[in-house]
Amino acid sequence: MNYSIKNIFKIAFIIIAIPLFLALNSCNDCTGTNPTDSDSTNYIYFSSIPINSDKPNIYRTSVEGLSIKEIVKNSILYSAPSKDKKLCYVSINEQNKKALFTCNINGGDIKQISADDFWQTLEQPVISPDGRYIGVYTGFNDLYVATSNGSFWRKVTSNYYRSSLPSFSFDGNYLAYYESISLSEPWKLKVVKTSNLQEVVYEKSFSTGINQWFGDFLINWSKDNKKVFFSAVNNNLNDIICVTDISTMQEEELEIKYLGSAMQNIYLEENLITFVGKDGNIWARDYQGNNIQYYRYTNSDTTEVNLYPNFSKNGKNILFNRYFRDDYGLLKSSLMLFVKNSNRIINLCDNAFRGFWSN
Repeated sequence: MNYSIKNIFKIAFIIIAIPLFLALNSCNDCTGTNPTDSDSTNYIYFSSIPINSDKPNIYRTSVEGLSIKEIVKNSILYSAPSKDKKLCYVSINEQNKKALFTCNINGGDIKQISADDFWQTLEQPVISPDGRYIGVYTGFNDLYVATSNGSFWRKVTSNYYRSSLPSFSFDGNYLAYYESISLSEPWKLKVVKTSNLQEVVYEKSFSTGINQWFGDFLINWSKDNKKVFFSAVNNNLNDIICVTDISTMQEEELEIKYLGSAMQNIYLEENLITFVGKDGNIWARDYQGNNIQYYRYTNSDTTEVNLYPNFSKNGKNILFNRYFRDDYGLLKSSLMLFVKNSNRIINLCDNAFRGFWSN
């Protein structure tokens, strides 16, 4: 078959131009994947800075990374979508001021939750899994809770630990959060009822400083809304993962000797707890049993650290963020996917912040 020079140039242009067009209209360096153990009906929501921009957007992608959709411009996501399919975020309103918004998981039905004259800082909004409440940091160590329609705003504490994120139980009936002045000061973990934010259900005080080497301090809940999981240091200065059943007030301390532990995440259906070790790798251990085993999921060298492990709904995949140790900028990580059954690690997107699974 004969081709003219003109036709050859046309074909070459198409081959080069189409991938380039797709790249320029998606997040920076996002890649397609095909994990054999994927959640076929699940989606990943994340924030990333697109090419030729200095402002982050919120995106959604399939687990395979093949269908990337821009959801919200100029914003960062700090929590998973709620079960009633809402996202919450802070962005700039028509008066050119920061405001708290919600939208549906496709970026539609946008509603401003904060008033136009709201003068305080608005940062790190977290929506409850049932979609009823939003926790948001408002500056001056203040943590507020608002209903997701904006009809109710209440201060939770004026001693909120800034480098942490509040955590709602799955049914939205409880809120767990940290109180502390600084990393080196004594701190508390508190659990309150969302129906009465002054009613403290559980409180645990620690005389040592907060056990945090990098990133935000996290709290997890069991799906039955009874157990709360968080990292700490015990009286022997060993790292521990604390587990408290707020229905019985029974406390457990899971000692993590030598490895260190932070940013725990749980998948109790397989009796697993993941955590970030002091070596910057993501590890897991059996939650309960007579013969506790440890598992290492990443094998990064001393120049990298892996943060924010997050199990998928079926437990077969784990999202996490990989940073260089000399640059912990908010959107300076690569969003990674670990496929457990094949031990594969896939780079989903660069210049990214945390990834969240759809509910």
